[in-house]
Amino acid sequence: TMRGELPLSNLNLTNGDFGDDAGMFFENRDNCFVGLADGAGGNRSLGINPADFSRAILAACRSILRQTNVQTTQLPRLILSAMQQVEASHVRGSSTLCLLALDKEKNSLSTLNIGDSGFAIYRNNELHCRSKSTMNSNSSGPRQLFAVNGSLGLPCFINE
Repeated sequence: TMRGELPLSNLNLTNGDFGDDAGMFFENRDNCFVGLADGAGGNRSLGINPADFSRAILAACRSILRQTNVQTTQLPRLILSAMQQVEASHVRGSSTLCLLALDKEKNSLSTLNIGDSGFAIYRNNELHCRSKSTMNSNSSGPRQLFAVNGSLGLPCFINE
């Protein structure tokens, strides 16, 4: 297990960008959603700004969450809809993605993790749960969402 003191400062996550990465926080009466997209820096060699995709995918998620009643158990459907919006906006790039959704009434947490981004849950300063990375089957690196030249890349478990 992993142990250590958690920092008591700098814990605020607000919507925005963080270099090549992007963060999202959305809350309504029933649910709370947190997302992190880690833009793939290797896209620079293709002339693609890695931040564009990570920002676009989370902006699309936020837009969908504002406009529709997405249930916490519908994270794959949320990502599929967000990817369709990104494709329609002609943004190119790729990122890993971690989404957490808390149902306030049921006190349940749903998660979706694509690639080597992830989360850890601590209770009483001890590691309680950690997400698993999802890697490509050919060991070429972490799975990623991508939109390049009209092609969308979604891990097979996203398609419902």
